[in-house]
Amino acid sequence: MMRRIAIVGSGPAGFFLADALSKSGSVGVDLFERLTCPYGLVRYGVAPDHPATKEVMRIFDRVATRDNVRFYGGVNIGADITVADLCDVYEIVVIATGADSGRLAQFPGAEVRPDNVTAFDLMRAVNGHPNAAGLRLPNDVRSVAIIGAGNVAIDVARVLCREPERLRKWNTATGFLNWLEQQKIRWVDILCRCAPEGARFAPAMYDELVRVSSERNGTLVRFRYNTVPSAYDRRTLSIRTAHGIDSFIPADLVIHAIGQRAGAIPGLPVDAVSGAVQHREGWVVGDDSVFVQGWAAGALGTAIPDCRVAAKRVAPEILARLDRGTGILCGFDTAAILNRIGRVPINWEDWSRADAVGQRADRNLGTVR
Repeated sequence: MMRRIAIVGSGPAGFFLADALSKSGSVGVDLFERLTCPYGLVRYGVAPDHPATKEVMRIFDRVATRDNVRFYGGVNIGADITVADLCDVYEIVVIATGADSGRLAQFPGAEVRPDNVTAFDLMRAVNGHPNAAGLRLPNDVRSVAIIGAGNVAIDVARVLCREPERLRKWNTATGFLNWLEQQKIRWVDILCRCAPEGARFAPAMYDELVRVSSERNGTLVRFRYNTVPSAYDRRTLSIRTAHGIDSFIPADLVIHAIGQRAGAIPGLPVDAVSGAVQHREGWVVGDDSVFVQGWAAGALGTAIPDCRVAAKRVAPEILARLDRGTGILCGFDTAAILNRIGRVPINWEDWSRADAVGQRADRNLGTVR
């Protein structure tokens, strides 16, 4: 009977670790996902006009179809099933969940409202995340201010500068496209508290943004380095430079691209500020059968390729810990989950059939997923 490891989260951190752990064939891996759709950040956080980045999903597809890997979608760990429940039937449980909210810069007028949103929430809306259906954005937007100097800030600016019809071919969410079509964005200001040499976005991202912005009727993108926001009111953003010079810029929409907060899992100790699970070298404080990986462990700036490197690094340690165990715990099967939560989880075959229908519809519309 095969010993099994549970991984909570089917984004890049979870899938790359499932790949590394299951390759030997001697250990089974069960992936638990809160949503009915897998892939996490890759599906809902990557800008739709970068489809090549999303090609990593094909790797995840191959992992999920291995004989020793099972997928349970639509199961909310912490609500439907607790971490303690998992520990009863798995010798090792890995928490590889991602972020569940964006961070807001702190200044007067920075509370969440239609004209003041996080890049995290906006990109979810762009990609059709089910939790983004309630996001409200202002109308009559001509000027946008983006706070942040990383790749996410550049992604947001580029998407806002794209012609809606171009975005449509990349399977961008209809609700967002309908909103964008009604706006007449002319200015996008990117506020960077650092000097140009301290910016964290890739040069290629900058070059692409410049090209895209020139294609949409000359939308003007301005980088304001050594500048921070100081207040926001009535579609006007007050800003201050490092030299203490105050000024104002129009901002019908302010987007905060300064990071995310990890999603908390009930029953685990978390840091109050970052939301990351408290751990020592990956093992949860007070429970050495639970390991945390990726954003859940506080690696909030981790890029998709970094998740693969990290998985290869930690998989041998997790397998060694499993070998030192004395039990043979075989995890949950579909019937056991049904008995606990009152519904059948989504397996990989279910998801694959639904996804195939969606992809056929995309091809008929001439869009790329």
